[in-house]
Amino acid sequence: MLSFPVAIKVYLCTVPCDMRRSFDGLSMMAEHVIRCNPFSGHLLVFCNRRTDRLKILYWDCDGWAIWYKRLEAGTFQFPFSDVGTNSFRWDQLGTKNPCFMGLFSGVSGVRTIESS
Repeated sequence: MLSFPVAIKVYLCTVPCDMRRSFDGLSMMAEHVIRCNPFSGHLLVFCNRRTDRLKILYWDCDGWAIWYKRLEAGTFQFPFSDVGTNSFRWDQLGTKNPCFMGLFSGVSGVRTIESS
């Protein structure tokens, strides 16, 4: 189970991301697309165009951490837009998008949309 302080912010990159990107590529996207400091300690969430893969980048004062989720069936309900970012506090996560709350709280059954 993942746990974070209540004061932590979650930044969603609302532009589809190439999931081949790793620490450096995602931190560059955080700076230029999301327009936030990737070393801030906040959660930076990236999703691919097909919305079946999700990466969360996090700076933990001594190095990077990436959490990666690939759905075998269905897709995430990800809010893509041209703006580039959507942010909120950690304690608002469940009310903003319950499907991400399931991922962050360690619940194995993330709410998804079944593909046909």
